[in-house]
Amino acid sequence: MSFWEQAYGWGWVTTEQLRLIVITDKMPYGEITEDGFHRITGETFAQEEGID
Repeated sequence: MSFWEQAYGWGWVTTEQLRLIVITDKMPYGEITEDGFHRITGETFAQEEGID
């Protein structure tokens, strides 16, 4: 179990906070992949348009 899985499981971070650390084109230095986000939260990661 990764740090982020534990943090989410214990309620230390929210789904919205995890969205900030997903590796994307705009955030290439994130810490988790889209698949990792889905594995941790059970939700599909969708990039929000218009956020710079």
